[in-house]
Amino acid sequence: MKTKKFDLVKMTKEIKDVIKAKLEQFKTFRSKPYNEIFLELSYCLLTPGSVALRADIAIKNLKEKGFPNEFDIQRCRNILKESGVRFHNKKSIYQ
Repeated sequence: MKTKKFDLVKMTKEIKDVIKAKLEQFKTFRSKPYNEIFLELSYCLLTPGSVALRADIAIKNLKEKGFPNEFDIQRCRNILKESGVRFHNKKSIYQ
């Protein structure tokens, strides 16, 4: 069975502009309200072990319900579960 070589240099060149744009986006976070930063961090905590789309749906659902203002773990757990986020019990604790 042949294996393909992983060319990190080539791959980096191909996505260089995407990486630069994302880094610029992160620089603007300093001026964003606390809630937006918290939601971005929450998204990062939800994606491991889950599909990114599920994490995105969960964040939208949480935001619609007023997250992170006036929120508790059980409510967060239920929304994560309904959104299809894996390991919702543990992840709700970190939110």
